[in-house]
Amino acid sequence: MNNIKRIVIVANGNISRNDISHIHKADVVIGVDCAAYWLIIHGIIPDVAFGDFDSVTKRELSVIRKRSKKVIEFPPEKDATDLELAIDHAITEHPEHVLILGALGTRLDHSFVAVQLLEKFIGSGISAVLRDEKNECALCDSKQILLKNNHYKYFSILPVTDEITVSITGCAYPLNRAKIYRGVSLGVSNEIVSQKVEITIYKGIALIMRSRD
Repeated sequence: MNNIKRIVIVANGNISRNDISHIHKADVVIGVDCAAYWLIIHGIIPDVAFGDFDSVTKRELSVIRKRSKKVIEFPPEKDATDLELAIDHAITEHPEHVLILGALGTRLDHSFVAVQLLEKFIGSGISAVLRDEKNECALCDSKQILLKNNHYKYFSILPVTDEITVSITGCAYPLNRAKIYRGVSLGVSNEIVSQKVEITIYKGIALIMRSRD
């Protein structure tokens, strides 16, 4: 895997056929646990199938082993989730971008830690986005531009560190070097009113979320 532009990690949370449209032919695709089988039955061969595979049947695991280009298996008793191990592997491949699908689901603990795992990409030179049908999450510690589109009406900026200092232009509620502290809702539910929003983080790390109802 040299000169990789993008790695797509598909995890075993809420995934749908719509997610397939986000996977391009040039992408390197990692299927995490049962998501590897899901990819295969939807016509996408994982470049790597990754995990302890405790959520698949013996027949499904057999299909994963036969159809995936590479399989990396771990024991169920370990100190990291399958998704974290897949992210660690992706970082070692030095792609330009990582897209994570299927990481949000009905298990709040897994969804919460999936968002936290985005911190692994800070300082790596790799941009990373976590996406499902209604949300898109990324971390920012410098500058980011959000383009207006019809899919996401709202965006929120939440501190990951104890506080952030942030300026925002092009939105319904602009800020100029404002301090937002973790545990308050000041940065929630803003709207893009121009063609783009420009976000500058002067201090700290921010979680930027785009959402739709």
